[in-house]
Order: sequence, then structure tokens, then C-alpha cells
Amino acid sequence: MTKINRKMLMQIDNLCKLPTVSLRLLPLLASKTDIDGRINITISEIENAGIMSKKVVKDALYNLEKEKWIYSEEDYYYSTFNVNSEESRKDYHYINLYKFFTNENFLGLHKRQLIFLYYILSAKMPGTEHSIALEHLYNNRTNQRNVKLPLFISYKDMLKNLVILIEDGFFEVRLGNSKLYLDNKTKDIKEKINVYAGKNKGQRKQRMSLKEENNKIIHIRISKDLVSKDQIMDIFDSTRLSTLLDLKSIAMEYGCSIDIYGEDVLKKIHATKDALYKELEIDGIRIYRDALIDFFDNKAYSFESLMKNEEFPNVLKNYYVIPRIEKKIKGIFSQVKKECIVSPNDKFDSDHAITILQESNPYLSYFINYAYLDRIILLDDDLKAMDYDLYNKISKVNRSWYLFRFKVEQIYNYEKEAYDNDSDRVLYLAKQSLLTNKSRQSEDKSIQKQRYVSKKPENDILFYNWLEE
Repeated sequence: MTKINRKMLMQIDNLCKLPTVSLRLLPLLASKTDIDGRINITISEIENAGIMSKKVVKDALYNLEKEKWIYSEEDYYYSTFNVNSEESRKDYHYINLYKFFTNENFLGLHKRQLIFLYYILSAKMPGTEHSIALEHLYNNRTNQRNVKLPLFISYKDMLKNLVILIEDGFFEVRLGNSKLYLDNKTKDIKEKINVYAGKNKGQRKQRMSLKEENNKIIHIRISKDLVSKDQIMDIFDSTRLSTLLDLKSIAMEYGCSIDIYGEDVLKKIHATKDALYKELEIDGIRIYRDALIDFFDNKAYSFESLMKNEEFPNVLKNYYVIPRIEKKIKGIFSQVKKECIVSPNDKFDSDHAITILQESNPYLSYFINYAYLDRIILLDDDLKAMDYDLYNKISKVNRSWYLFRFKVEQIYNYEKEAYDNDSDRVLYLAKQSLLTNKSRQSEDKSIQKQRYVSKKPENDILFYNWLEE
């Protein structure tokens, strides 16, 4: 799912170029950003969100576009400040979207307070302390080179804004070696910080020492109540649904709604879309959206029943996505046949074929991993019919095509061992959509658990016997 890019939120100089309304708009846009960066929200919806005056929405977007936080393309805005979080990545590369981004206190913060909040949010893992000298939080003549946050013109200016962020519940601050935190329940926050900073009775701060060891260290963290797991916006919450907002908007065009359905079916739809993006990137999202439109054009009347039975994700994938992947694979095969068979001796230009076939790799990978067994067998049969000899040649020069043939052979071998089905019988079953039939698969559960274990061939094994036929 998409999150805010931590590195971009740490760029204080770039944040300072944005007006308050643009800074306030960042979390809302992030929460509506799709896997491919498309922001699935209209200007009217932003105006109705109530986070700013309707009059300034376009200006807020203009400034974000001007500073390259977003860009426009084909009637949509796209985000450059979102990242897709991946479980495999262990580094702190994103900021979660928290519920406090929508509360009144956050929407009431001024520009420098927002930047201060973003700075602490991105400096350390939310809920953990960021230790910094008070002297480094504001401009001062004696220590200007060490200022880490050049937002405040004086100690007094910095203190005023720091106290507001504590009182509004955003910050919890520990002073020096104290084990106690100043939070929104603490009384006399300003006075306690002044005492720690060394203010005298005349309200003048003690002369600051240039020695680092004499700096007044404070430890700031985002309030733990704001960044606990239950405070992270749920991607499947009906108010967000960021990666499913395209489904929501397309469905609404056909008089359908997704707001009433449970999280389980929405997760399955998201998984279908996410798998397409991981294998095919932007083109996978295009295929997904085209498949949605195709479904609603032809089967909108069945959407409700399919969603209630949690069958919609499978129907979308197997009958609208997979055929598009299959068409792409066949198209690349036809391109090789057209461009790589050289007359008059029908010589095979393998070098040119290798170049063309590179494009097919992610499509074949998706097809192998997600297509029904029936579709795999049928695609194999279609390719043989298109040009059996070329099919064999291609399988020898491109590993993805070879792995597809390997997968086909696995299916035929299993059918022979488990059911004594010859190749003709397997093809017949595939045409009847019976290889993936649930009742048939349950005939032998002990075998089914091991079915088509994806044991890929070793790299040093180049070809199987069928390629020599």
C-alpha cells in the first residue's frame, strides 16, 4: 500500500517553499494515492473535505505541482511523494498515514508548526525520541551554523510553537536527564522549559555557551497515542480505500457501490491489483482498470452477488485480467514470427528474437503464477497451433518461455501420474475448465497438497525432451 516518502518529508527547505494549505493537503492526497501514484480524488472532493476554504484548493494544488510534489497527466494528478511499502524492506523509508492527520488540531496548525511536526515525524521512528539541543531549534547569532530547524527567529518564537504542539497533543518532550515527559496533561509547560533553559527572573535567557557540552538537550517524540498501530489509517476503511478508489469510482458509474462489503473481499481485490503491479508495474495497473471497465460493461448486474459471495476477485482475475495477459503473450509471439523468420530459407534471427522476447518476461511470470491450469494448457496448445517449430525455438532462447513449457510439462506429468490421463484427455479437461475444478481437485487431498510444487529447473539444465521433438 502507498505511504508518504520519508525522505521527501525530511526536506525542510522544500517544505518551507509550500504555503500552509499545501502542507495541510499532503496527508489527504497521500491517503488517496494509488499504487501507480495516481491520486484518486477530484478537486470537488478536496473542496468538500473541509480541510481548507474551497477558494484556496486550486492554489494549494498549484503550489504542490510547482514544487514537484505532484504532477498532472490525463485528467489526474499523480504523487511524487508516495512510496509503496514492502514487507521485504526493513529500513525506515515511509511515514504511515495516521488518523491524527484528519483531526481539528492538525488542520489548525500553522505553517511552521506543520513543518516542525513533519520534521519530528520523519526524523525518527514515530513514537521514539529525537534528541536535539534547544539552541539548534532556532536562529541565533552565536550558533547559526548548527541550527537544525531554521524556522524560528528566536528562543521565544521557538518556545511558543513548541508549547502549542505539546498542548495540542502532538509532542511529548523530555528535558535533559529527566524521566518525565511534558505532554498535553502537564501544567505550566512553558515555565518548566524556561527553567530548564536557564531563564533568569528578568525573563532573559542565560548567555549561551558555544560549547556543545553546555547545550540544553531535549528529547521530542510524537505522542505515542497518535502513532500506535490502531491509529494507522486502514487501507480498507470506507473513508480511504486508496488502492481501490478506482474500483469505487468505476462501480459508481454503473450504479454499484463497494462501501457495504467486508474487508475480506476487499483484501482479495487489492491482492489481485497488487500482484499485477508487482509483476507488470504501470502496465499491470492499466490492465486491471481496463478489466474493471470490461466487467462492468458486460456483467455489472452480477457485481453485488459476486461481492457477497467473495467471488468477484477471482472472476475479475480469471475472466478479465488473464485473457489480456494471454493476448499480450500471443502478440509478442506473433511479432517474433513476423520479424524473426527471415526469407527465403526461413532462418531464425535469434538475436532479434531475444530482444523482442524480453518484453514478454513479466507477462509470462504473471501467467505462470496466477492463471488457472486450464488456461496454461490452452495457451500452450494455441501457441503450438500458431507455429510449433517457432515455439520450440523461442523456448530455447528465452528462460521465461522455457519455464512456461516446464510448467506445462509439470501439469501433464501430474495428470498422468495421478489420474492416468494422456495428453488428449488433459487437453479435453482444460477445454471444459475441469483441471481447476474444486470437486475434482478434492478427490485426492493428500496429492492435492503437493500439487504442482513449483520446483524450477536448475540453471544448468537447458532443455527438456519435448523441445527436441
